[in-house]
Amino acid sequence: MGLLGDLEFRGDIAGNFENFKPSYLFIAKWSRGSKTVDVVYRNYSTTYSNPYARPFKEDNRFERTDFRYSYRVLDPLATNLADLPLPKPEEGIFVQVRDRLFQNIILPRVYLDYWKDKTDGQTNVRLHAEIEWRVLWSFRVRLWRRYLDRVDIRYGSPYLSRSTESAVRFFFITDASSIAGIEARYSEFKAGTLNPSSGTFLSTFYEFPFASGTKINTGLATWTSSGPSLWIFEDDGIDFLYSRGSKVYLSISKAVSQNLYLRLKLRYKRQINDGNSLISATGEPINAGIGKYDYFNANFSLYITF
Repeated sequence: MGLLGDLEFRGDIAGNFENFKPSYLFIAKWSRGSKTVDVVYRNYSTTYSNPYARPFKEDNRFERTDFRYSYRVLDPLATNLADLPLPKPEEGIFVQVRDRLFQNIILPRVYLDYWKDKTDGQTNVRLHAEIEWRVLWSFRVRLWRRYLDRVDIRYGSPYLSRSTESAVRFFFITDASSIAGIEARYSEFKAGTLNPSSGTFLSTFYEFPFASGTKINTGLATWTSSGPSLWIFEDDGIDFLYSRGSKVYLSISKAVSQNLYLRLKLRYKRQINDGNSLISATGEPINAGIGKYDYFNANFSLYITF
């Protein structure tokens, strides 16, 4: 890694000893004033496995699914890789721009991602744009729009699928460490000659310090979907939402010392499956069965750093 004026750059090369086909990651970042441009080139080999990748950290969301066992295979077949909900071996370039257009109008992120999936040889493109209006320092409105064009061959012949998402978020900043907001989102999915399906989502969230060294995150959401999955960010990750339902979560974290951190999280989720669940490559629903499903999770975590 290094610096050259306003340009910062770094690169990584990695591979497995057993079958060394290098994977590359090169990043360049240019910053001047309020403007930032990021360029990322990635080329991940089909033989490279990273045990520290984010999906391994979120392993619990794969429990009791048909992804569970093949998920841990270090060198899976390409046809199996294509079905896994993980970052896949791919080659692509990502370009992102951030800027403050005016005093109260900013571009939090605008990016274009173009890549080839090495599991099937098809190319894909994703475009995302956000704009934020800071009505007041403590009250902000953010709009974003996202497109994803993807070519898929998992079902015998290539077909194009297109996903679009639009969202509006209102959030309030009461002080340097507290934030509350509400977000509404609409998504639409069209694959091949199938009729388009859509989903809607509404959530609220609140994050604030409760006492010295203690922080509380809480939120609730309701959603409905005729096919595409929706998603929600929580305090420690992401949760995918299918069919229709509602959820609420509460997370309490405390920094005991500089190297010791405690977290207690409670979450209740009700999902109502009307037969709109995702379909696997074999044609079977991943969430088999129609009806109401209630999930309650209580998790206590202890983090120690050195």
